[in-house]
Amino acid sequence: MSKAAHSTIPMGLCIMYVPFMDDEAQELLDKYEKSGDPDIADHLIESLDAARRARSEESTARMNFTYS
Repeated sequence: MSKAAHSTIPMGLCIMYVPFMDDEAQELLDKYEKSGDPDIADHLIESLDAARRARSEESTARMNFTYS
């Protein structure tokens, strides 16, 4: 079973997925990695949190409780 798993499951590079990472957030992350400025990190976290919150509000607004 282990041999079958190793032959069929690719073990290549796994890209780290960050939810709600848009272009602005990626730019902030790049700036933070270069400078190490904690203010940029705070702004990045706020940006990711705002995107998460907006998507959550959008999803709940579209909910329809007509059907169970």
